[in-house]
Amino acid sequence: MANYREISQGYAKGAITAALAINGGAAIAVLSQFKDLATLINTKTIACVLLIYSFGVVFAAVTWLLGFLSARHADRTQRGQDETYEISDKYMTLGFVAVALSLMCFIAGAIVLVANV
Repeated sequence: MANYREISQGYAKGAITAALAINGGAAIAVLSQFKDLATLINTKTIACVLLIYSFGVVFAAVTWLLGFLSARHADRTQRGQDETYEISDKYMTLGFVAVALSLMCFIAGAIVLVANV
């Protein structure tokens, strides 16, 4: 029988890993091509793009923290220390928002970069 908690945790780990990888990778790619990009676009635009990708990394890292807190409160509820899963659900929702913001940072950074080349 499928353990849906483990399955959802696996998807959450994958989403956090992907959000970290695409934003971190994009920042590294921009930095590695800085010299060539600086001849095509304003360096302030490049700095803005790097800042956007950095926020994406931060949102992804915050997602991990929110996931941990969600799981912690779910455990407390299972042990009878909390009455409902309400707190856990709030952290889970915030985690979803944080990973979505991280992915939007990647898209925003790419759009800013492409729009200014």
